[in-house]
Amino acid sequence: MSTKKTVQVPCSKCDGNGSIEGFGHIENGRCFRCAGAKVFEIDAEKYARDVAEQAKWNAFGRVESELSAWTGGYGSADRVALAIVAYGSEVKGLVGFYLRDNAEWRAELATAWRKANAAAKAGRSAA
Repeated sequence: MSTKKTVQVPCSKCDGNGSIEGFGHIENGRCFRCAGAKVFEIDAEKYARDVAEQAKWNAFGRVESELSAWTGGYGSADRVALAIVAYGSEVKGLVGFYLRDNAEWRAELATAWRKANAAAKAGRSAA
């Protein structure tokens, strides 16, 4: 007999309040997802996978925001490079997509990335 480990997480529908203010006219606003308990149990392994996946998407969003600003003319290659170094190699495909047709930008970003990566390895800020 195996027992799965579970963790209690705050309800994402009611933000851990147990009720939803806008639905006060239905069972006093009791959240139907957590049944008013404010938390619910979820498989610990699934929760860890979900947290890791969310972190990956947050990284993509941050790097995409920096890329968009830079290619739009109001950001910098240094900020993009710092974001890439901070979030790892998973975002390289996204960078390649943004810069696929511009060799000048790719070269500028490569230089900025080398500088940011060297600074990160040395334990100091690249800025």
